[in-house]
Amino acid sequence: MTRIAIVCAWPKSDPAAHELLAVRRPGVRLETLESRSLGLRVPGGVTADGAPLQYDAYLVRSLNPWGCIQVQYDLIELLSLSGYPVINQPHALSLAESKLQTSYLLAQAGIPTPRTVVAPDGAAAEAALAEFGRGVVKPIYGALGEGLLLLTAGQDEERLKKYAEDGPVYIQEYLPAGWRDLRILVLGGRMLTAAYREAAPGEWRANVSQGGRCVPCEPSRELVSLAIEAARVVGLDYAGVDLIEGPHGYLVVEVNGSPGWQGVAQATGCDVAGALVDYVVGAAQAKREPHVNANDQEYAGSAAAGAGESMSH
Repeated sequence: MTRIAIVCAWPKSDPAAHELLAVRRPGVRLETLESRSLGLRVPGGVTADGAPLQYDAYLVRSLNPWGCIQVQYDLIELLSLSGYPVINQPHALSLAESKLQTSYLLAQAGIPTPRTVVAPDGAAAEAALAEFGRGVVKPIYGALGEGLLLLTAGQDEERLKKYAEDGPVYIQEYLPAGWRDLRILVLGGRMLTAAYREAAPGEWRANVSQGGRCVPCEPSRELVSLAIEAARVVGLDYAGVDLIEGPHGYLVVEVNGSPGWQGVAQATGCDVAGALVDYVVGAAQAKREPHVNANDQEYAGSAAAGAGESMSH
């Protein structure tokens, strides 16, 4: 029996966790593991509610901000250092969580991404907005399109100044096609599926959580390669890569380490949860069988992604 733990902050209310638990595979047992329950015994190892863990692999969906996230990261990192497959890796999740680190790494790797400034104070933020003309202010650590501001130079300096009172400001140039973006789900170095996300009437954010709708699409090979490379640069096994069209082509806006997929899955018919479970099971089984050669390990890690890719077309 292969036992897989789905690590999440709120197991009862996380729709992704529910979809994953509903996946049925012979010889596989899926369970949720609340991230705040994690602890440690020395000698011994990582525990949950004081009891030793008995899982073959860990699929990390979310950590609980009401607990100490750093401790949760550290404990999951110990699981990885102990040899258990952990997907996604804590270090990669941390990079993806930080928009400023992601933006920097993408640019350093030559991946086109919007011009971005992390301003230490209001004056620097105003200078960036003046440079961009229009800019999007985002929480450095945030998701679901929440907390975003679309600002225009010469009109919104007071709003920007007030925002800057809470600390450094992450501001990104606004691209005119902001009402629509492209989300590509990457798994194991391959595209799993993709869809346009179109903003609701009167809304400029395309996030499904903000009322956007998903429309299936078949991105070009160049865009697929761009998304796969973005996930690789951040170090993610699976990712939701968001791209937006600029005056000179598409740019990678964000790389999500714990992407929601319900809207994309409904639009494309792709069994994202099933593909993700198969990928994690493959990693667990490859770990158990050290005699498997490199090509077989690669297949174990990507077969689910390949199956998902065929489903999306």
